[in-house]
Amino acid sequence: MAYTHTHASGPAAASIDVVACTRMFGTVARKVLRGLLGDLDELRQAAAITAGLAAPAVGQLRGTLDLRDDRIPAPLTVGLDAP
Repeated sequence: MAYTHTHASGPAAASIDVVACTRMFGTVARKVLRGLLGDLDELRQAAAITAGLAAPAVGQLRGTLDLRDDRIPAPLTVGLDAP
């Protein structure tokens, strides 16, 4: 996720990421309100932003759960590294 790199750079980078996410959620909220007032283009943009933020989060969660439960998939490149 967006926060995986922050452990090395400290709390300053984490707070910058939190500020960026907060601003993005504010932008989405404004676009949804405008969409509810009749501007369908704004509503479509809000949906695209939400999908763009949700997709990597779902992938990160699934990968974390797979690693925790030892359900690591077999590599797709089996045999390519053999001499």
